[in-house]
Amino acid sequence: MTRFGALALCLTLALAGCVVAVRPGLAVTLTLDEAVSALERAQRRVTDLKAPFRQSAHSKTLNQTIEARGTLYLKKPGRLRWEYQTPTPQEIVSDGTKLWIYTPELKQVNVSAAPAALAGPAGSFLQGLGQVREHFDARFLNPAQPT
Repeated sequence: MTRFGALALCLTLALAGCVVAVRPGLAVTLTLDEAVSALERAQRRVTDLKAPFRQSAHSKTLNQTIEARGTLYLKKPGRLRWEYQTPTPQEIVSDGTKLWIYTPELKQVNVSAAPAALAGPAGSFLQGLGQVREHFDARFLNPAQPT
């Protein structure tokens, strides 16, 4: 899964917590279709987002897992910014067309066309154009839940 695909999936899961507002003590059981529909409705209402993130990437070459932390900012349509605080400060910014990668330690900015991944499922999800059913295999993690 690409970095952008993983991001879209994480956003999906984060939004899932915002999908159903219920009174304390009131249990609500949704079917998978109801949960996905509610998620899609919630996703369409989100216009911007700020969230801390933690990323783990395993390097086969180094045979180690590299942890990164930072803050993610999204603004529809199509703008995003990752601010990595660790292990190396770095900012990745995109307007959906161009991608800027700034590394303060090197005092360097690299500018390129936005990756094709931004035009795929993850990008369309972030822009609010995608549909969960079209781009993801949605299922409950608890097999006892209805499908």
